Amino acid sequence: MTNAIDASAGKRAKRIASATAALGTVTTMIAWLFSMGSAQASVNGAVQTVTANGGDASGAVMAIALAAFASVIALMMVNQRILRFVLALLLSLLALGSMWLLAGVMRNPEQAFIEQINSLTATSTERAALDAIVPDSVRTTVWPMVAFAGAIITWVASLFAMFTCASWPTGGRKYDRNANTSTSEPVADDAAADTDATDSGTRAGEPRTPTSDRTSAPTTTRDRAADRHIDQWDALSNGEDPTDQ
Repeated sequence: MTNAIDASAGKRAKRIASATAALGTVTTMIAWLFSMGSAQASVNGAVQTVTANGGDASGAVMAIALAAFASVIALMMVNQRILRFVLALLLSLLALGSMWLLAGVMRNPEQAFIEQINSLTATSTERAALDAIVPDSVRTTVWPMVAFAGAIITWVASLFAMFTCASWPTGGRKYDRNANTSTSEPVADDAAADTDATDSGTRAGEPRTPTSDRTSAPTTTRDRAADRHIDQWDALSNGEDPTDQ
């Protein structure tokens, strides 16, 4: 009963950790596809509006989120406890990396517009692009915070996986149990058959014959035919005619 409860709790913990981690990584990836904000820049005396998405803000966030999602898939498939813990630790580090990058983007949102402003103003330095931005014109959307929330969810799920992965069920136990059951069934059937045969013979008043005698009794016709063939070959080897026998 206790083993059944432990197995059920481990299975439930695995589902919660895997689903939560996958939800967090997918949330970060989807949020990073949308617009991060907009800003106004002075280009040749005219004011132009530029926008930036997640890739403009930081391309590393999407790469880390993809690596984290791959770690979640591997975590669901691995059966060894040590590998589970290593993958959960790796997932935690990836989530922390995403949080660090996203915090930098939210702290300095103007960094996301540098490349576009440089292309518009024909400049190549970060300082020139920042100087071209109109003061207080940077506007951010909610998507950076959504991506950050997804990273937090992933990190919490990775910590939960590290503490519970030892109790997760392994895929091989069920198949091993079935194999052992199927192997033991023929033995039990043979034993039952021998018992039935012994009981029926005893009830009919017949003498009990040892199992070794029954199994070692020769088939008379087959043995005689084999002996006859051997004698014929011996006769041929001695130069005699086997048909005279």
